[in-house]
Amino acid sequence: MLGSLLFSFEADDHLPTTHVIVAIVIGAVALSVGAWFVPSPMKLLGLVMYAYPAAGALWLFDRLDTRLGRWATLIVLVAVVYATRSFLGIAGALALFAIPVALAAALLNLSSACIVTVVSTVLAAADPTRSLSGAGNSEICVTLAVIWPLLFVLGGAQVPLYKAVTWSREHYALARELLEKSRDHQAQLKDTLDALAHANRELALANDRLAALRLVAEQARKNKAAFAANLSHELRTPLSIIIGMTELIRDAEEVYGESIPAKAKSAIDVIYRNSEHLENLVNDVLDLSQVEVGRLALQRDSVDVSELLDSALAIVRPLVESKGLALRVLVPHYLPRVSCDPRRIRQVILNLLSNAARHTKTGGITIEGSLQENHLTISVHDTGPGIAPEDTDRIFEPFQSGLKEHAEAHKGSGLGLSISKHFVEMHGGRIWFESDPGRGSTFHFCLPVTPLPAPTRRPESSIVEGWIKRTARAPEPAELPANRIVVYDTGGDLYPLLSRYGDRLEFYHTTSIAEAVETTEQSAGQAILANATNSGELLSLVDMLRARLPDVPILGCVLPQRRLHATLHGARDYLMKPFSRSDVKRILDGSGKAIGRVLVVDDEEDSLHLLAEMVRFCDPRIEVIEASGGYDALEAMRHRSPDLVLLDIVMPGVDGWQVLTAKGQEENLRRIPVVLVTAQDPQNQPLSSEYLVASLGAGLPFGKIMDCCESLWKLLTQPD
Repeated sequence: MLGSLLFSFEADDHLPTTHVIVAIVIGAVALSVGAWFVPSPMKLLGLVMYAYPAAGALWLFDRLDTRLGRWATLIVLVAVVYATRSFLGIAGALALFAIPVALAAALLNLSSACIVTVVSTVLAAADPTRSLSGAGNSEICVTLAVIWPLLFVLGGAQVPLYKAVTWSREHYALARELLEKSRDHQAQLKDTLDALAHANRELALANDRLAALRLVAEQARKNKAAFAANLSHELRTPLSIIIGMTELIRDAEEVYGESIPAKAKSAIDVIYRNSEHLENLVNDVLDLSQVEVGRLALQRDSVDVSELLDSALAIVRPLVESKGLALRVLVPHYLPRVSCDPRRIRQVILNLLSNAARHTKTGGITIEGSLQENHLTISVHDTGPGIAPEDTDRIFEPFQSGLKEHAEAHKGSGLGLSISKHFVEMHGGRIWFESDPGRGSTFHFCLPVTPLPAPTRRPESSIVEGWIKRTARAPEPAELPANRIVVYDTGGDLYPLLSRYGDRLEFYHTTSIAEAVETTEQSAGQAILANATNSGELLSLVDMLRARLPDVPILGCVLPQRRLHATLHGARDYLMKPFSRSDVKRILDGSGKAIGRVLVVDDEEDSLHLLAEMVRFCDPRIEVIEASGGYDALEAMRHRSPDLVLLDIVMPGVDGWQVLTAKGQEENLRRIPVVLVTAQDPQNQPLSSEYLVASLGAGLPFGKIMDCCESLWKLLTQPD
């Protein structure tokens, strides 16, 4: 028995069940033999020697198939019991058939136990040693009395045991399955964590790249704005000379008293038209660049759109009549006024009408107006060639006309629709079109109309006797009340500019601290915006206002004089390059008094000569003084006392702004009116303050300081 057991341990790390059973049975048989008289010890020794090869065979069967090994074990046990009775002749040994019966029920199933029981019964009945002993029949009866009741007992006990084993087996299999899934999920989770860590590293690198690219984009945007500003000056100055000289040559008979040949005049007309086209292209590029960098502010006003339509039609009508096109205007008179920038919306209408007139050869143009859901809609319909389906997606992109197959399309810059789209969207509206190729197109744009509050029944109707309901309706307000900001500015520099940025605010201008306090109390101002002339007096100014108005927020800033509107420097007006004779005449006529002497200041000789010639052409009686720099201009003003100064801004050495500053410091020169001549619209120049101070009389709690820091940090880090 010991040898069999050791053999099993050496054969594998774990001890198979069949081997243990064989060892136990052989040991039980050996103990039984030891308890009984053994007639032949040699036979017993031979039987025990068979146990070793039997154990090895059972181990091989178990390695091949567990079920086969268990059946082999049962067969060996039955054979051992039978051999013990028949070979050794030990009486009562057949009762040991109960062991394989019990093991069959435990290791296999009840059916296997029945088979083993039947085989054991047959072997017991066929025992050849019954004739040798008179007790043979009684031994068979005892054997049957042991194994068959044992079979029934095992059958009755196996049902709940079988259920328990089945439940255990199923849950064991389920547990193993869940364990495997858990291991798989754990592996997937590890892979996911690794992928997430890799993604985080990639995201960090992408953020670094994005920050670097943002700096590059910011620099590119600044370069683009600087390029647009330089383009304005570099192109408008020679354009002004070309257009002005061409205009003078075209009217040579009136200007110089001499006529030019008809062919030469025709060629000059071509130069003039193309110069005007180039001027419009430059203006469109500059407008588009201002929109893209967010520097184009709207000057809103309550506007009657019908007036804008009439103004635009007056410009387009000659082109429409020259081509023999019909023009219909279907705009009802009851359309409400709209809060918009009249200059920009007029440009939108003019762009749509110009495109329709330029692309339409036969038929006509129809302008319609309607009011739908608090939006005023203007539609321009033409009978032109229409827009091809493949061009509909890019029609509002810059430098895209959508009509490349028509020669008329090349007469425009391709920026009109793109700029119009930006202007309309800046007003909170939208622009779209409908087109039928070969039959025409219709462009629509709509602007929001501020809805009026619904009329309500006054409480006097219920509590006052004899109350009479008013039938006449009060005049409609131009716009709803806005938040009130009191502006303190001693020089009057800031207030004229706020109307461009005050779409939702109402400003009150004051020039003294006492006036600011009184205006704030009377008008219930929500805040005070104070503009200091320099950073040194900013804090003292804010402290004085805070002491007088402890419950009102005080905001302080310093806007440099160089960057303010031209009129804030003492200049009466400004003249944009390129200009025409009519522009110069408008400036001269707008002075309000007779002009006998005009000082023209420009560092470029051609521009200086052109401007002087135009002044002389407008009024030959005017004496024109020419100065090529800032020092010469100041000297001429001191000694010649001109009635008007036409001053160029961009000049080497002392520029136009410095001339205005020096002029304002001399009492004798302050009264001389100045008109700036510039290639850059002063109204579109960016305004900036180096400081912004916020204060409150009771002080700012720490929580509000943190909120202000967070809000200002987000605002200041955003692009302009």
